[in-house]
Amino acid sequence: IAKAGYTAALTYDTDPVRCREWLDDCQRLGLLGMVSVPHPFVAKFDEAKLREALRVVKHHPALLAYYRFDEPSPSKPHESPADLQRVYDVIANEDPYHPVGVCICVPDHFGTYEACCDMVMPDPYPLVKARRPLTWVSQWMDTARAALGDRKPVWVVPQAFGWDVIENIPDPESYRTPTPAQERCMTYLALTHGARAAMYYCYHVYTGYDAAKKKAGGY
Repeated sequence: IAKAGYTAALTYDTDPVRCREWLDDCQRLGLLGMVSVPHPFVAKFDEAKLREALRVVKHHPALLAYYRFDEPSPSKPHESPADLQRVYDVIANEDPYHPVGVCICVPDHFGTYEACCDMVMPDPYPLVKARRPLTWVSQWMDTARAALGDRKPVWVVPQAFGWDVIENIPDPESYRTPTPAQERCMTYLALTHGARAAMYYCYHVYTGYDAAKKKAGGY
């Protein structure tokens, strides 16, 4: 990741000790790291343990931000704005120096979680079986900025994965791996429509690759 020129990485690990060790690796490689330590305390809120976990990582020089929740839905248990707000309040009090992000997958929810995060992270994925234009990305950016009134920054999560190269997926064409040109285009659209950062999502269980597609420059 570092050799490819990226400046930051994100881990879904929520164990604070492992996160600190991961941040050690980030620092060694010249990367900044976004950690998911607060995530387990959303469903089962425990302020004392949350503060204890934050204290393990909050002073690490490679820490960039906290990834607080992935695609919450206000109608689901433990995912309402109130659930996320009480966790955010503790994080902001314990560590006011690192921002907190929430990934949102429904445009109608962009403004719903505004108060309980420091940046909204929409994840528009246009490369699916039901073909969508790449301008899906810029449309989501415009919607997010309109909902937030530029009160909070938007960090886009571009699609950098496809199920077409993963073994044992029931419907491998559901998501299609972006070509390099498509990835550049999605990034360009996001940046020109106000994205302040890009955290690419790459599905984490890549196991088998189509050699012909790889040779053709699809990956």
